[in-house]
Amino acid sequence: KGQENGYLYFNIGNCYYNLNQLGEAILYYKQALKYLPTDEKLLRNHEIACSKRVSFVDIESDNKLIETLLFFHFSFTQLTKILLALILSLFVLGFFISSIILKKNSLKRFSYLSAFLYFIFLFSLALNYYYPNKEGVLIKDSFVLQDAGENYVSLIDKPYGIGSSIRVISSKGGWYKVRLNDGRFGYIKESNLMLVL
Repeated sequence: KGQENGYLYFNIGNCYYNLNQLGEAILYYKQALKYLPTDEKLLRNHEIACSKRVSFVDIESDNKLIETLLFFHFSFTQLTKILLALILSLFVLGFFISSIILKKNSLKRFSYLSAFLYFIFLFSLALNYYYPNKEGVLIKDSFVLQDAGENYVSLIDKPYGIGSSIRVISSKGGWYKVRLNDGRFGYIKESNLMLVL
């Protein structure tokens, strides 16, 4: 019914885990982590489910330096980022008005710093909106083919296992175009992969 809730996704993940449907369980745990990134029970269940995978592959970071510097972009929920951006906007306004009234250089420095942090958070929100990081989870063992169609050769020697995560670029006629960790592009059947929304 269009309801989105971290605890709901967490419980759906638990149901799939109890049904031994590992791919779907991991998918819903990942969905729940977007809302509850620090929930200990969720993190533990996700870790347990991931430890049961066989022949799996996971998305590798493109740039660990950016992820370290902009950690909040990857670990904070969208709602948390919006709230922090609002709080920072109040700080910017408060420091700016105070520096004009009191004419103190220290307040001016704080207003510049808070403005810089505010724009970083706005940039992070814009990245989420315009360039969402599409991630897919395999619910069936899958080869990655050179193009969209059963007759194409596989880019990998053995199939990626259930519960593997992979970067999804687009969809085309019942196939997802994906990017492998080595930079190559290939195709996986849509029925074998579900997107983390």
